[in-house]
This record gives sequence, structure tokens and C-alpha cells, in this order.
Amino acid sequence: MEVWADTNAGLDALRRKFTVVSLTNGSTRMIIDAFKRNGVQLDAIFTSDIIGTLKPNPIVYRTALKALQCEDTPEQVAMVAAHAYDLEAAALQGFKTIYVVRDTEDVGLDKARLEKFDMVIWEGGIAELARRLGAV
Repeated sequence: MEVWADTNAGLDALRRKFTVVSLTNGSTRMIIDAFKRNGVQLDAIFTSDIIGTLKPNPIVYRTALKALQCEDTPEQVAMVAAHAYDLEAAALQGFKTIYVVRDTEDVGLDKARLEKFDMVIWEGGIAELARRLGAV
């Protein structure tokens, strides 16, 4: 697994202002190895193998909220993803939703589905997200 060119600069900027975590269906070992190989630094990693079920199961999102001590204030947490199904599931748990358009993800997705998300980043990826959230 490789990261997008905008990812590390964007994450570094976001981490100066926000807590940034990964919530993934990937295995813990795979994510640790990929993040080390790509120089990705986050505040925490939550993986489906640790949680015991896969996204979009609501348990995954609620477990992350509990670990972040935000279970009573999910609206203070934003789920950032390039997969509409992931954001739709997160929204049902109260998360803010930010869709990052990636050419290789959600191919063929009806763009009308994106209208329901709180923010859509059409170009520039995570670096653009950091700029729009005032982290740069």
C-alpha cells in the first residue's frame, strides 16, 4: 500500500491542529508496515482486527469514538475517506463527513451521492483538506 503524494504534508499539517487517527479495515501489521514504509505519522491507529469486526459495522465507528472519548460528542469528529459507503456509515454514528476524491476509488460512483457529505475535496487531497480547515 502506497500513500498519495499529498498525504504526508497534509497529515503533518492537520496533526498540528487536530488529533488524527486511522480507522481502517486493514490489519494492524499491514497498516504499521505501510505507514512506516511511507513515513506516515498519526496519533493513533484503529484497525478492524483489533475491534473485531469490519466497517461499515456501526461497532467500528462507536469503538473509535469511545477510544477518543468522544462518544457523547461525535459531531466533533470528522471521518475523512475516499469511499462513500464508509462516510455514509460514519454519518449514521454522528460523525462529520469529508469525502476526498481519488481517481482510483469509488470508480463509477454517482457524484450525487457526495452532496450529503459535509465537505468534498475535489482536488489536492489531504493537503487541500488541511488548507481548508485552517491547518496550514
